[in-house]
Amino acid sequence: MKFYLKDFCIFISVAETGSLSKTAELMGLSISSVSKRITRLEEYLQTTLFDKNTRRVKLSPLGKHAYIRSKEITHLFSNFVDEIRGSSITTLKVVLDTSDTLIPYIDWVYEYSNSKNNPSFQINSSLERKASDEISLDEIIISSNRSTYPSAIHRKITPVKRKIYARRSIKSHLDIKNKNIIFYSIRDNEKIIIKKTETGEKIELEPVIKTNSISVALKLLDDENSIVFGIPEFIMNDDSNKEKFSNVMHEWEIEPIQYFLIWKERRFYKEEFNEFINFIEKSQASFLTNKRF
Repeated sequence: MKFYLKDFCIFISVAETGSLSKTAELMGLSISSVSKRITRLEEYLQTTLFDKNTRRVKLSPLGKHAYIRSKEITHLFSNFVDEIRGSSITTLKVVLDTSDTLIPYIDWVYEYSNSKNNPSFQINSSLERKASDEISLDEIIISSNRSTYPSAIHRKITPVKRKIYARRSIKSHLDIKNKNIIFYSIRDNEKIIIKKTETGEKIELEPVIKTNSISVALKLLDDENSIVFGIPEFIMNDDSNKEKFSNVMHEWEIEPIQYFLIWKERRFYKEEFNEFINFIEKSQASFLTNKRF
């Protein structure tokens, strides 16, 4: 009789969910298929894995031992696959939100690729990607959104500080009730929530306009009747912007944009993989603090 690793994976799922139907749903199989695979595994191991004398799906005494050993075996096999596949990676896929062009990730990938012989790079867009989508071993996602994929690793990189700006002709203690509130955000569902630095008091504001275009935000900011929330601080370090606009409402702050480097958890990492992650992390920190390295 042949040995099927997937039968052990199905067995583990049934043991953990306590349900044939739930396992069938999770694995995209029919209930009868799950049942047949459990029976096949029991025949292969020549033992009964589940107690047939109860209505519930409950592990037998030997089934409990088999569950523990099956977890160990499948984990070792998964690590083995990771190591073999990871050692053969020649192209790294960098997944970016191509609608967010404020941080020059593409430039950094190009710079890194020119400085190293291997690996080569493929840049993909995250626009069609769901948070729960599987992450392959050769992928690195750079995003302000977390992944919900179970084995995703998230490394925080230097956050992008955001502030509140208006034209320099407007006094710092302005009455926002008489201003058009504009909100710049790269997140679709983000709300304007500002927090008072000293007390922690929070206020939610309703914008007249919300935009994910920095050029639109700066154009609206040029109107003396407008106040714009959420503009990244590093953009205003440009001399031309400093002359026209100023940071207002200093006692209030907006949550920064937190970016993540995201990849699939595994034991083995190629040296180039770690080098690239560290390079992006260092590049962002330098970029946002205007320091060179």
